[in-house]
Amino acid sequence: RAPDRAEYGLDLSTSYGRMGILYAGLGDPARAQESYQKGLAIQEDLRCRAPDSAEYAFHSALTFEWMAELCESLTELAEALEYYQSSSAINEGLCRSVPDNAEYAHNLSVVYGKLGKLYLRQGIPEPARENYQKSLAISEELYRRVPDSAEYALALSFSYSNLGNLYVMLREPARALKSYQQALPISEYLCRRAPNNTEYARNVSVTYQGLGDQNMSLGQPAQARENYQQA
Repeated sequence: RAPDRAEYGLDLSTSYGRMGILYAGLGDPARAQESYQKGLAIQEDLRCRAPDSAEYAFHSALTFEWMAELCESLTELAEALEYYQSSSAINEGLCRSVPDNAEYAHNLSVVYGKLGKLYLRQGIPEPARENYQKSLAISEELYRRVPDSAEYALALSFSYSNLGNLYVMLREPARALKSYQQALPISEYLCRRAPNNTEYARNVSVTYQGLGDQNMSLGQPAQARENYQQA
């Protein structure tokens, strides 16, 4: 009825995005992809009409990220990489335009982390390391700025753990051990804050297991046993 009203277009694209998430959760990737693509087409049109709009850019970045996740779940890794890179490029532009916006920075950190995992899944360590380190730098800054944020604390612990996982793949147990040791106190802090949160508890357990594994690789059986018992 009012195709030129930008707010209506944004609302419609948001609805398509939610439908895509729903279909992805229901195991219907074809419909999920169709919904995401419809939403993205509207968002990209809005960006063309208002290229300086951070809101439109933000929504496009999210949709690219969702499409990447969908492709990754289908093992369409080349397409996933392309979508993640599109999302990160938009998020980087947002962070340059609005450097104090924590939400934009956090989203960029998340996408860098997902890029790192994708490269690691493909057995390509150097770009994985580069993206993990970018994610870590942002996570450290956000946690420094808002130390009471559980979301930022969790993201920082994941960043350290991701680097640990990379060093395990590279057979660098000393570096892996150090990364897991950096993740552990943050994960334990979150558990103390929310003792009934099963995700936080699992993260602590997984980190102790990672520490034990690296102790074994370094010939430290006593420390390994201690960490395995904590897990």
